[in-house]
Amino acid sequence: MGKIETLKSQYGVNQAALVTAAGLSASSFKRYKRRIRCGDPSVKKPGVKKVAPIDLHDLEQQIRKLDHGKKRTAGTRRLYRANSHRISRREFNELVKQVRTEHNRSKAAACCKVRWLRPNLAWAFDGMQSTGCHVQNLQDLCSHYKFAPMTTEHIPCGEEIAGHLDRHLTRFGPPLFLKRDNGGNLNHLAVNTILEELIIIPINSPCYRASYNGAIEHSQGELKSWIRRWKSLAKTNREVAFLVENATHALNHHLRRSLSGSNACRSYFGSNRLRYTKRQRRQAWDWIMDLAVDLSSKFSNSTIAPAAWRIAARKWLELHNLIIIQKPKWEPAHHRGD
Repeated sequence: MGKIETLKSQYGVNQAALVTAAGLSASSFKRYKRRIRCGDPSVKKPGVKKVAPIDLHDLEQQIRKLDHGKKRTAGTRRLYRANSHRISRREFNELVKQVRTEHNRSKAAACCKVRWLRPNLAWAFDGMQSTGCHVQNLQDLCSHYKFAPMTTEHIPCGEEIAGHLDRHLTRFGPPLFLKRDNGGNLNHLAVNTILEELIIIPINSPCYRASYNGAIEHSQGELKSWIRRWKSLAKTNREVAFLVENATHALNHHLRRSLSGSNACRSYFGSNRLRYTKRQRRQAWDWIMDLAVDLSSKFSNSTIAPAAWRIAARKWLELHNLIIIQKPKWEPAHHRGD
């Protein structure tokens, strides 16, 4: 390389001609030159190169610290570059997949799935954005029956939420429980007033735990999928509202395996539907209140802690055989014989 550069500077000969005279191709010359510039030998011995030993346990611990999703893991590119001289891309990807699978299984094992056994026992509601409109979704948790949603061009205030909820309560009869998140419009004074008047027991999700109200989250995913499929037909906000109503009607008549092949409409309006009197509601409220106060006092809380209220409500439901707590069925890899 140095001789070619010297001849080029001394005699002003074209570099391409010197490279050809030396019996090299232009690509080989550029490759050798790049290696020298990086501090590597210009000519390397052919064949499989020796690799430095790698501590797989240490690498696995580094992978565990990454942010794992259901199908993707963030930060793998940077970690692989730091270890690319010691492990192949295929082996690294297999290790990431193995760690991610075990992480997701552990995460799922920490979650419990609640199966509600009677229609009209509990409702859940939440809002979502879709095609430029806000859709307020309301659903019965046992039957998956979706009540007619409210579609607006803006995020509805507490009074609008209360009016929408009151219309459905008047038509279908109040449930005993209502699950919601901690949004200001869902916890508005107007909403709470209706719940107190009808003695509906509210259950708020823990902060930053959308999975606690996972049924309504899944319901909104169903609505979004339906709207996404037909959104090209909706040009105005009024047409979007009509599309949302059609989606709700279609999903209410969709056969579900979780309902033993029936649909949400039949399940909700069946003979198994609950109807509590005000006296029964008051008895349930007082029982849950007493237990929540007792639990909170044990932790020196002068007010009822939200976690204590949720625990008390769950205990009442379990005592009356109205829910089943299901844990995911899975075993660690070494138990499965993988």
